[in-house]
Amino acid sequence: MNFDYLLCWHLDDGPPEQWPTVVCDTALIDPPEPYAGTATALLVEIAELRNPVPVIGYVTEIDGVPFRLVRHE
Repeated sequence: MNFDYLLCWHLDDGPPEQWPTVVCDTALIDPPEPYAGTATALLVEIAELRNPVPVIGYVTEIDGVPFRLVRHE
């Protein structure tokens, strides 16, 4: 069964910059999968094909990825 996933924040009483990042299936059948970092860091890891959250690991396995992120530090 294919699901689509959302990158979200788990809202709590803390300030927004401290809200945990989670990955949820759109049907909300499974509990959210936590990610230990910011939403920006999660997107960078996905773009760099690092498979940071197993539930969306298929994204990093797609053939023919059109680019690789190059970081300028």
